[in-house]
Amino acid sequence: MDNQEQKEIQNSAVNPSTRRIRNRLPAVLSGLFLLVLMLAVGFGYWDGTRQRALQDQKAMDEYLVGQYNLALGDIQAGRFDFAKQRLDEIVYRNPDYPGAKEAQQKVIRLMNATPTPIPTATTKPSPTPNVALGEQMIQKAQQQYKDKDFKGALLTLLSIQKDIPSYNPLRIEGLLFLSLQEEGLAEIKSLNLEAGIYHLWMASRYASLNATSIQKMDWAKEVLSAYQAAYHFRKVDLEKSVLNFSAAYFLAPSYRPSLAQDYTDTLNSYIKQLKGIGDDCYVQNKLDELIAKSQSDSIMIQQRDDAANRCNASRPPKPTSEPTAEGPIPTP
Repeated sequence: MDNQEQKEIQNSAVNPSTRRIRNRLPAVLSGLFLLVLMLAVGFGYWDGTRQRALQDQKAMDEYLVGQYNLALGDIQAGRFDFAKQRLDEIVYRNPDYPGAKEAQQKVIRLMNATPTPIPTATTKPSPTPNVALGEQMIQKAQQQYKDKDFKGALLTLLSIQKDIPSYNPLRIEGLLFLSLQEEGLAEIKSLNLEAGIYHLWMASRYASLNATSIQKMDWAKEVLSAYQAAYHFRKVDLEKSVLNFSAAYFLAPSYRPSLAQDYTDTLNSYIKQLKGIGDDCYVQNKLDELIAKSQSDSIMIQQRDDAANRCNASRPPKPTSEPTAEGPIPTP
């Protein structure tokens, strides 16, 4: 019996269960791969949701800190009704907030100790707020906030303030603060700087802005200040105009479609003005001074380099060899 026949006999004698395991192995591996892929996708979604929840919680914590400080100020000023509303909202949002329950009890004691003034005239009872409608609209605003429809949330909340002014004002203020802050950040990201600054300023009237919002608002103010100054000085002082154009272009080159072209035109006018005073070497030196005062950018550096090339080309060539002190050697 040759070797080939022996191999065929050995293969035919393999246990059938072993052959079934071998046949199923690719399917098992494919199933494991799909399981790992599903776990990875699920983890990514969970991590993204967790990060968003952490950001929302941080914003809410900062809002509660601001409300607690305002409540303490209301207590000192004798505005116990306002203080109680703020503290009720804090306890509702976070029952374990440090000092909130104690301050709440203190306000209740102070309110009970304060004599109720005798009314001088018959007062009409305040209308009972439409609780069901108010809660429905608040839930709508909360969903709009979760969907990042901050403008829609603001419109809904302002409608509550207009139609049901006495319904849970502190909850409304809290959502207004969060929505205004997020809308301001979104506007600045879209380079609608004026609108972004306005929304963040409105948010700061309810509570302290977070660090990111403060940083973005300062950046937007800096861009606007440089941009407006650039056009203000364009017909008055070209050097100052160029410096401010450089600052605006460095901070936000796509703030306006015409920013780069207007900057280039102003810089060319300034260079033309400099050429009326001196040569290209003088232009190079003045542009070097401007670059040292500002954030370097491609537009100004290119113009400086062009002036430097013209300056070098205008200089006389250096001698290839130094002259000798000896005179010519006479021929015999």
